[in-house]
Amino acid sequence: MPEYVTTFAIRGGRAPHFSRQLAWLRDTAALSPLKLTEVRTTLQELGPDDVRPVIRADQGAVSVSIRSLPALPESHVLDAEPILDRRVQPVFTGPDLGWQNRQLAQLAARGAVEGLLVDEAGAVISAVRSGLLVILPGEVVVSSHPRTPQSVIRNAVLDLLAERGVTVTERPAGLPLSELRVNETWTVGSVNGVRRVTGWREYGSVLTAPTLPDDQRGGVPTADEVETHRWAHAEEI
Repeated sequence: MPEYVTTFAIRGGRAPHFSRQLAWLRDTAALSPLKLTEVRTTLQELGPDDVRPVIRADQGAVSVSIRSLPALPESHVLDAEPILDRRVQPVFTGPDLGWQNRQLAQLAARGAVEGLLVDEAGAVISAVRSGLLVILPGEVVVSSHPRTPQSVIRNAVLDLLAERGVTVTERPAGLPLSELRVNETWTVGSVNGVRRVTGWREYGSVLTAPTLPDDQRGGVPTADEVETHRWAHAEEI
């Protein structure tokens, strides 16, 4: 059984989708009720600080380490140069964190916060550590590629959009890069939350990313509106 890792933001003793995080630890990482209580107690003892816990589960054992919650930059630039996905176990977070963190460090050195993982055919699977959503009028398009990782927050955001009448379209073969470049695109991650891509870095320059106009959204909220909703309904630890 691989080591499973999850991390998320806590602000003021509250976290969005916290019950879903616990359910993931129970169902996927196979933590016992006793271990789940242990995790919750550890997090409750943190008090009102804004933090990022890193929870590691391995063969029924669990550890919790606490990291500072990074400030979010105003811009959210993605690198447009595809990265061939070399993760060994892509569906779960944990086994490939070292490789992913190295990719993110290289992207940061080039002025981007995230990049695009692609398969051998060039289809976009996901961002390096985040999910991707393409925003169309009344519709959101997501990858359901076999290598797209499971994501508590992505599923929660898709449920929220579906409840608001937004059509969720899955792409089993992944997303064409061209579709991301010409449409409003969001990244969805457990720490940074829901962010609209503001620019694409390509050949040393940053090109402004498209934004769907208000009168064409067809009921799709903005990324900021979704993020505000998530924190307004954040659960007490």
